[in-house]
This record gives sequence, C-alpha cells and structure tokens, in this order.
Amino acid sequence: HLQSKGPYVCAMDIVQFLEMPEMKKQLNLKKPILERTACRWMNRMGCCWKKELKGQYKDGHEREDVVAYQQQVFLPLIATLTPHMYKWTQD
Repeated sequence: HLQSKGPYVCAMDIVQFLEMPEMKKQLNLKKPILERTACRWMNRMGCCWKKELKGQYKDGHEREDVVAYQQQVFLPLIATLTPHMYKWTQD
C-alpha cells in the first residue's frame, strides 16, 4: 500500500495503511492511530517535511522547437485528417 504512494508519503497514508484489517490484526491494534502520532513516527524515522511548491507555468508556444513541431509535424497531420472530420454548422 505505502509503496504504491511513490516516494512521497504523508502521515495520513500511514494512518490509512494501519487501518487495513490485515495490519490491525498483525500489529494487534485495537484502535486507529492519530495522524499526529504518524507524524511523530515519521519524524523519528528521519522523514523530512517539505512544503510542496507551486511551479510557475510558462507558455512555450513561441519556443523555436515548438514552432518547428507545429509547422513540420502537427499542422501537416491535421491537414491530412481534416477531410475525414465532422464539420458542425450552427443550423
């Protein structure tokens, strides 16, 4: 379960993992752990916390490689497919 989360696991992932019936049975857990407890465990295991930064989007439609792709690949392909496409009218 936790390996399916990839390299970034949050405390709630651990809480949900330990709530699985097979884990409760294996670890003899009577009640679920708190998210704060999972945070403490992760801290003791050496996990570091980081704030996920929001990246800034930059439109690259004018980049040289993008323009070349549009002109040499995309637009010729669309031109060959256009006769086979439905054309909608306002009627």
